[in-house]
Amino acid sequence: MIHIKNKRRLNIIWFTRITIILSIAAFITLFVFIALKDNPQVDEEFYAHSDKYNLEHSDFYKYQGKIYTLVIGKGYLPLPEADVSTFQVFAGNLHIPQIGWDKSHVFFTNKIVPLQQPFRAIGNDLFTDEKDTYYCPPYPEFENGYSSQPMKKVGKTGQHFSASTTSAYLSTDGTHFYYQGEKIEGAKDTLFPILDLRERNDRSYRKSYSPYFSDGKQVFYETQLLDETFSDDLVAEGFSNRGNYDYLYHLNGGKVFIGKTAFLPSEAPYQLLIDNHNYSNHLFFVNKQGVYYYDTMAEKVKKVINNNPFEGCKEIEKGIFSNGKKTLFFLCKESRSRKRGSISYSTQICSLKSNLSPSEIKNKIKNKDLNKKEYEVLGEAKTYTKSLWERYLLLWVIIVSSIFAYITHRIFKYYNITIDPFILEEKHLRINNLIGKRYLISDIRKVVFEVDKKKVAGQMHIVSKKEGTSRDYLISTRSLVERENALIEKIKDLQQLLESRNIKTECNQNS
Repeated sequence: MIHIKNKRRLNIIWFTRITIILSIAAFITLFVFIALKDNPQVDEEFYAHSDKYNLEHSDFYKYQGKIYTLVIGKGYLPLPEADVSTFQVFAGNLHIPQIGWDKSHVFFTNKIVPLQQPFRAIGNDLFTDEKDTYYCPPYPEFENGYSSQPMKKVGKTGQHFSASTTSAYLSTDGTHFYYQGEKIEGAKDTLFPILDLRERNDRSYRKSYSPYFSDGKQVFYETQLLDETFSDDLVAEGFSNRGNYDYLYHLNGGKVFIGKTAFLPSEAPYQLLIDNHNYSNHLFFVNKQGVYYYDTMAEKVKKVINNNPFEGCKEIEKGIFSNGKKTLFFLCKESRSRKRGSISYSTQICSLKSNLSPSEIKNKIKNKDLNKKEYEVLGEAKTYTKSLWERYLLLWVIIVSSIFAYITHRIFKYYNITIDPFILEEKHLRINNLIGKRYLISDIRKVVFEVDKKKVAGQMHIVSKKEGTSRDYLISTRSLVERENALIEKIKDLQQLLESRNIKTECNQNS
C-alpha cells in the first residue's frame, strides 16, 4: 500500500488474489472441520459402548455422573440441569423415548418442558400436568435437508385432552380435534383415519399412522381441508422409494392427492397403476388420456405417455402387465454425476419384444443382462436430484459475500483505506482492476478527469502519445453523504499523486 496524506491506497489486484486464496482456504478448513470434527462432550469409551449407558432404550444416557441425550445432527449432549440421583425415564415397553425427568424438571431431549410434577403421558406424544399440555414428538422432522424436533403447547391453559384410540396422531379436547398438537379447523364430527390397503384388509391394527382423516363427509390431510368428499373406496398410502410422501386415491378411480396437493384435478379420474417400491422408482397413475407420474424433486405431476398402453392389461405378476398379446414391465435406472454429486433416477415403461416369461424378465432385470433388443421403451419418468452443494450454493454465496462486504467496509473506514482507479509503479501507470492494464508513464501526455454533477459520478481517461485516448475508467468514493464534495476531493488527491510523478492532469466539471 502507498501512504500519502494518512491514506492507505489499496492495490485491488493483489487484494482480490489474496481474497480468493483466503476464501478457498476458509472453505477447505470449514469442510475439513465439519467432516472430521469429533463430539467434544463424550469420550471414546462412551462412543464404543453407548448402549451400556442407555436408560430403558430411551434417548437418555447416564455416564460418569452425568445425564446425556442424543440429538440428531448434534450428537450426545449433556443435560447440566439434570439431577442424576432422581433422573427417570418411561419403561421401555411404553415406547416414549423422548421424555425424561428428575425432581425439578421434565426434559424433552435437551429441552426443558415447562410442566410441573407430577405429570403424565396422555398418549400420541402429549404430556400434561393437568394444567398445561405439550406435544413432544419422538422423531425429528426433516425438511429441505434440515431436521427439527419442535415442542409445542397444545390448546390453552386448563384444557384437558385425550388421545385418539384409532390414530397415532389425533387428540381431542371433547369438542375439537388436533393433529400432532395443532387444531383441525372445520371438522364437524368425530374424525377417523383413512386407512391403507393393509389396514383395510386387517382390522386387527391398533392405531393407524395415516395422515389423512375424515368426519364421514369432509377429508383432511393433517390439518388441511381437501377439496374432496369422503367415499368408502378412499385409500391412504405412503411412497418411500425415492422421496418420502403421502398420497390419497380411490380404489375405483377418482381424484388423487399428493400430500395436500391435488394430482392434476382437471384430468381426473385416475386409476393407480403401480406403487410397488421394488419395481418402480416412481408412483404411476393412468387414465384415458395417458400415464402420469409424480416427480418428487420438481414436486409436480408429469405425463410420461400420451395414451394408455395398459388399457385391457392385468397385472399377472408384481410389476408385469399383460393382455395375452403384449407384455409391459418397468425398468429402473440410476446415474450419478461425479462432478456435482447429483443423482438422476428413472423408471422406463417397456414393452416386451421377445418371448420371455415373467420370471425370466425379473431374473434378467435383477442380473442386469436384459438386452435392449428384447424390449421397447414406451416412455420414461425421470427425476434429477440436486447435491447439497447445488441446493445451498447461492445461499452460502449471499451470506459469505454480505459478511465479507460488511467487514471490508468497516476495515476500510477504520484505517482510512481508499481504492484509487490506478496504481503508480516504477515505469507504469496500472489500472487498479482485475485486468490491470498498464500504461507507460513516459508515453502519457495527460490524464483527464471528468465530473458529472447531475449524476454525481466521476471518471478518467488517459491520453498517450502512441495509443491515443483510452476508455473511461470510473472513480469511486467511499462517502455516501456529500458525495459531490467527496468526489472532488478524491480527484484533487489523485491529481497531486500524478503530478508528483510529473504526469499532467486536467479536470472538467459538467453541470
